Amino acid sequence: MTTPITPLLNEVYGSVLSQMDSKAERKPLSIVYVSSDSSEGAMKNYIQKAGSLDWIRFLPYDHEDRNNLKRHFSVCSMGEISTILGEKGRRKHEIPALILLEGISGRVLSQDGVDYLRDRRVKNAEDVRIHWKELI
Repeated sequence: MTTPITPLLNEVYGSVLSQMDSKAERKPLSIVYVSSDSSEGAMKNYIQKAGSLDWIRFLPYDHEDRNNLKRHFSVCSMGEISTILGEKGRRKHEIPALILLEGISGRVLSQDGVDYLRDRRVKNAEDVRIHWKELI
């Protein structure tokens, strides 16, 4: 199943990259996809169906950081809550989640990336570029 935000993110991110002035300006922007698919096969199927997502770095399904990131940001599917967050764990964010981090320090810039895109607080890719640059 394609995550509902992926097509919009694909459109906006591609446009943002095309408007960046230099490689240095592009460097702070990268997307790491952390799957909550039920299996590696399901994740690979999602990637194939999603189309051209060559700008996303897909964290391998069996990578140890996959669950570490989910635990750190308290983001996971309903079926993963007890495994990732423990029996009494609570998610801070539902999936999909788009958490923007500063590339060097790892400082959280925004935890409302999905809302920002979904609410169409942006009129075009230039709005996103300006907003993301301001966060950095």
